[in-house]
Amino acid sequence: MTHSESIDKLAPALVAVQAHAGPALKQSTNPAFKSRYADLASCWEAVREPLAKAEIAVIQEATLTEAGVSVSTRLIHSSGQWLQTDPLTVPLGNKRDAHAVGSCVSYGKRYSLSAALGIVADDDDGNAAVAPAPATPIDQDDYLAWKDHLAQQAQDGLDALKKAWQDSPIDYRTFLMKRPADAKWWQELKVATEKGGAA
Repeated sequence: MTHSESIDKLAPALVAVQAHAGPALKQSTNPAFKSRYADLASCWEAVREPLAKAEIAVIQEATLTEAGVSVSTRLIHSSGQWLQTDPLTVPLGNKRDAHAVGSCVSYGKRYSLSAALGIVADDDDGNAAVAPAPATPIDQDDYLAWKDHLAQQAQDGLDALKKAWQDSPIDYRTFLMKRPADAKWWQELKVATEKGGAA
């Protein structure tokens, strides 16, 4: 990793980004392994707004080499200070057509961006976000009581909060993730809990 001579303005800006970034939701499917993953768009969605507020631009360079596709990520602060990751090389193999190269570029950008900014994927949120809408209407009183229960569990720490989420009805989790204000509340609750001060 390399950086500008000074990063005294960039460093606190990155702290702010990581404090407000949400998880990357696993909304794409890998048919070969029958698993879900957070694609490049989900990774960007997790950090786009915090980066803008912190006045940090992202430039990603992809270079085709004999070994494969090498991707590096540069974070540039409005002050001019910058930080750049070492190249991440994704093996290309014998198939070097446009589709294979494009897949390697996307893969490399996703992992390089995630490494540079500490983006993590969230299985449970992703499953809720892409689940079908509840078949029956949600009782608002019960839903609000469930949110209060989550907030109470947050007082016992992040593990207790995650368990409460996993044990919750899928209809409630789906309903929450499809409501922007509630989804934001959930992300902020997790961040606050992780820091040791649930709101």
